[in-house]
Amino acid sequence: MERAECIRMEQKGKFSHVDLMPIQIAKINSYFSKAHNWKCPGNDQIQNYWLKDFPATYSHITRKYHCIIEELEKAPAWLTKGVTFLIT
Repeated sequence: MERAECIRMEQKGKFSHVDLMPIQIAKINSYFSKAHNWKCPGNDQIQNYWLKDFPATYSHITRKYHCIIEELEKAPAWLTKGVTFLIT
């Protein structure tokens, strides 16, 4: 299987964080407006319904995403875990 270009660049040490586009607050707002209200919450246990109604938090969420992009090793462990349900 052939690997993605960004993975090859990272392995060679040629990947720069400058190449990443910054996340805008409008993008966070767009995501939350499309998210379903009462689906199973993520590891943070916060329902989307509540996140939609607190747009004052969007700037803080955006800032935290930027911190994670710049220093991935500082990302909390729970952020990389998820729950998957098998529906048969």
